[in-house]
Amino acid sequence: MSELGRRLQAVLEIDPSAACVEFDATWHSWCHLSAEAHALDERLTAAGIARGDAVAVVMRNHPATVAALVCALTTERPVLVLPPYLPDDALTAAIAARQPGPVVVDPGAGLRTGAGHPTRLPAVAVELLTSGTTGPPKRVPLTLERLSHVLGGNVPAVPRLRDGVRIVWAPLAHIGGLWGVLQSLVEGRRLSLMTRFEVAGWVERVRVHRPTVTGLPPTGLRMLLDADVTTADLASLRAVTTGTATAPAELLVAFEARFGIPVLATYGATEFAGAIASWTLADHRDFATRKRGSVGRPHAGVELRAVDPDTFAILPAGSTGLLEVRGAQLGPAWVRTSDLAHVDHDGFLFIDGRTDDAILRGGFKVSAGALADVLEQHPLVAAAGVIGVPDDRLGEVPVAVFEARPGDPAPDEAELVAFLRTRVPAHHLPVAFHLVERLPRTPTLKVDAVALRELVAAQ
Repeated sequence: MSELGRRLQAVLEIDPSAACVEFDATWHSWCHLSAEAHALDERLTAAGIARGDAVAVVMRNHPATVAALVCALTTERPVLVLPPYLPDDALTAAIAARQPGPVVVDPGAGLRTGAGHPTRLPAVAVELLTSGTTGPPKRVPLTLERLSHVLGGNVPAVPRLRDGVRIVWAPLAHIGGLWGVLQSLVEGRRLSLMTRFEVAGWVERVRVHRPTVTGLPPTGLRMLLDADVTTADLASLRAVTTGTATAPAELLVAFEARFGIPVLATYGATEFAGAIASWTLADHRDFATRKRGSVGRPHAGVELRAVDPDTFAILPAGSTGLLEVRGAQLGPAWVRTSDLAHVDHDGFLFIDGRTDDAILRGGFKVSAGALADVLEQHPLVAAAGVIGVPDDRLGEVPVAVFEARPGDPAPDEAELVAFLRTRVPAHHLPVAFHLVERLPRTPTLKVDAVALRELVAAQ
């Protein structure tokens, strides 16, 4: 058994009757989790699925999915993650494309086996799909070694059960939700599992479980600001972490002013098996005002640098280029990302855009994400997304789609253009603005550029 599997097994045996997972107002014990994992192991063995054979799992936010993860990791069967929010046809295609003889574990449908031999991935713990916000999702394998390293950083040598409760709202098919569940399990920490983020349920869990630190996406921060949430509701919190997408500095300032809780931005990716840079409370105390817009400093053992997008020459501190990363959880080689970033002289990382969201307008590059961030600074804009659309003369031009703030009049196009003219170059200005009631989003609450493109095309 791998080190990660041994750690999980040891935690399961500490106090089997203790509460482990809360779901739909019901607590499930460690014993219940262990029994479900054991029963699944027996069914997989009977189906001829051996150690090293991959198991495709439809990762619904459900205790049975947590049991499937425990089973897979303690028996060293790699997990092929299948997002539950895919349409049936797309889900069927994903199974057929990755595993000719699938074994599919789905809390809603049980175990199904297909003809043929399952995929063997002996060194892999989990194979995830990226979020696919700018194009087709990519599969990313996370090895047992990498996952063990990431999860073992703050785990005591002697396994024990902890008193706190981690609130997990992110999809288990996403690195954020998966990491939250696995970290809770190896730490011996109880977790409260939500099917998705919604303000009332999340606030109620904070009131009841009184965590000192919890996580929210930038959209969640904005939703709390727009809702009837009081400082008393969040009285236990000493900090809120945020990630999955870039959080505008103005949003963090507004949240901290309203609730008096520091917001600690993080930076990571599926390929990194989690966060590699973040703010700490100490850094927030000393640098929050001077370093607004940063996603924090690299974690211990992680190195960052920016390189020229064309020549890949290493750039000096403070210069924007393609971000490269290396560290213990990634291996000795530098990993090049698609993010444009700079690292300042104090080691703080700033994400300046992405190369894969670039709109090529008449030879000029326009970052769709960066332009959306600027548009969201308008006091009457609640959220925005930008895409490139074909243009006969310039190749591509930016088009903006936005939500108005609840209860406020929507700004017109002239007002938005005037606002942007003082903040971005002229060639960045969108050629059109579309007001929508709700922007299309992924399950992690990022604006879905693929769906946004379809929406604009339909209009």
